[in-house]
Amino acid sequence: MNENRASSDVWREFDAAVTYVAEMERPSLTTWQALVEALQDWAPDGARIVRDGALDPLRAALLYLSEITPEAGAPGGVTLGSILDAAMQRWSESVSTRLNDGFPFAS
Repeated sequence: MNENRASSDVWREFDAAVTYVAEMERPSLTTWQALVEALQDWAPDGARIVRDGALDPLRAALLYLSEITPEAGAPGGVTLGSILDAAMQRWSESVSTRLNDGFPFAS
């Protein structure tokens, strides 16, 4: 996949990948659960971004990442959108490699 893909393309591919995974191996998987997984995989050095028993894992993941990532405008800072795009693209590519012979899910 092209690293410069438009954000809407990344979201479309991610949604299609989640749907595929839910249909093929994890029927209860939701987009939000997959997003938490994607953020967990994206986190540096395998940091555990969601603690057991978190009432809202997505909120916990976003809060953790906002605490460890320099804010936009600061040296090395990135926007939340960039973090989400990077995490979703990486997750989608991983699933594509594992389940779809590296082919994209969205057309």
